[in-house]
Amino acid sequence: MLAVTLDTSCALNFLGLDETADDALIDLVAAAIAGRVDVCVTEQAYEEVRRNPREDERAQRLARLRTFGRVGLAAHRTAERDRLAGELLRALFPDAEAGSRTDSHNRRDCLQLATHALVGRDVFCTLDGKLLKRAASAAARGIEVLGPEAALALVEEERAGAAAVGVSALAVRDVEVDRDEGAIREVLAPLADDYPDFGGWLNGALTKAERGEVSIRVGVLSECVGAVALSTRKDERVVKLSAFYVTERARDAGLGQHLLWSELRGWVAGGVEKVYVTVSSRHAELIGFFRAFGFLIEGVSPRRYQDDTAEIVLGKHLIRRVVDDGALSAFAQEVAARVFAAPGGLSADGGTWALAPLDAHPAFSWSGEGASLRLVARASAGTAERQWGLLDLERAFHPLRLGVSERRALLVPIQPQWAEAMLDYPTRQPSLFETSPEKLLLRADNAYYCYPRLLDVAVPGAPILFYVSGGRGIVGEARIIQAQVAAPEELFARFGGLGIYGIHEIRAHVQTRGERAGQALALRFGSYVPFAAPVSIGAMRKALGRGIQPQSLTPLSGEDFELLRRTGGLEW
Repeated sequence: MLAVTLDTSCALNFLGLDETADDALIDLVAAAIAGRVDVCVTEQAYEEVRRNPREDERAQRLARLRTFGRVGLAAHRTAERDRLAGELLRALFPDAEAGSRTDSHNRRDCLQLATHALVGRDVFCTLDGKLLKRAASAAARGIEVLGPEAALALVEEERAGAAAVGVSALAVRDVEVDRDEGAIREVLAPLADDYPDFGGWLNGALTKAERGEVSIRVGVLSECVGAVALSTRKDERVVKLSAFYVTERARDAGLGQHLLWSELRGWVAGGVEKVYVTVSSRHAELIGFFRAFGFLIEGVSPRRYQDDTAEIVLGKHLIRRVVDDGALSAFAQEVAARVFAAPGGLSADGGTWALAPLDAHPAFSWSGEGASLRLVARASAGTAERQWGLLDLERAFHPLRLGVSERRALLVPIQPQWAEAMLDYPTRQPSLFETSPEKLLLRADNAYYCYPRLLDVAVPGAPILFYVSGGRGIVGEARIIQAQVAAPEELFARFGGLGIYGIHEIRAHVQTRGERAGQALALRFGSYVPFAAPVSIGAMRKALGRGIQPQSLTPLSGEDFELLRRTGGLEW
């Protein structure tokens, strides 16, 4: 959704009876009320209204300004705003006379522009002709300044584009070869440039898929196949992801992450212990994509298919283990040392390797405690080192769980309407195969907003359980990837593409008093796995042996987390 900031001139035009209302501005406000655009006003607009000498008129206008959100910054960013405002003043109004009334007006404009830019909003809307003449200078500094008519045109353009693309209409399903063969060939066609006789290989793979020897799953965007994952079970332990491709249009909608996370969930449920995939060096940008899901580079094979390319081998290790304090040393030697180091019998001499590793045989140890615990690999010389936090390790070895002491989990309440849109769970009609534009199910990551509480627990890597109110119970688990406390505008600018909350819903979760007044908490989470059966309040109390009222963020011990997930049917 487009985020538009109205400056003082727009706010006064909308509120005042002493000037002609701007038609486009009225239509823009109507679009905001209809939920098609996020419209806010600046703190300077409030200040301008407060200058009105007529007390009754001042009070009424201030009350009406609450129709919009307020663009504001956290106190610690005031100095940053002032510096940027000074730079904008010199760039946009170089000839202004210091201390004049015009200069004072220009300074207020630049304060508004700086605040708007720092919270990451899209369009600064003004009726000030002088400021509009300087729109090009503002654009050179990354700030788009438009009049109401041009801003309204952008809103309508965005709405039309979203309807045409169906950005959120994502789904994943098993292939139907007769129905999908043409689409699969079209999606995978670009791979023919990287691999000799790719067409013949694909013919064989489709034939094997019909016999059940090859798994093909497709990602669907607006009812059209936009991504394909083709995998082969090599043996009871290992799967090869033989082909994975996402069309450019579907990449913009996040369909690739959607499909790969769905595949990972299936591999975990199917008992797979390792998945590997090869990527041509022509598409090295895919390495970052796979690494986000815990794949690690395990080898490079130059000249595999062409003289000028190399095949990069990535592996994903699926470890079904709960590691407590007493098992940390064993995990470091039995898992980490085997994955993050070369085999013991292989020479560490750099001349042995085409590309010498940082250290072939590092020493592994643990540092820190609780949620800050880290696995450290020190080179044989004791100097260079690599480190992995709990979240890094759980991502690399999912579904591994590090249940170390002092690491706590969170029970997160969510209302049914939001759960229906964000999560997949067994008490509702499964939406995996639906293409409703409201559904964002099975994404690799998502965002949830709440009151800024329990910040010592809501840290990256912390496990979370989702409790759906209204008698539905705990429906699944996930991991916090990122937690941030800030004003709603800042959170929406950073995470607005995730989750299903709009700016107005985020504002409903701001703290009203204290040091975090005006701020909310955003939890970006990933690795969501639904329970086989929701855990009701009664089942929770029975499992924990005590009463619990999960109406707000509730901390849980690691032991309680394990009890509840087992009660929900997750044994691994």
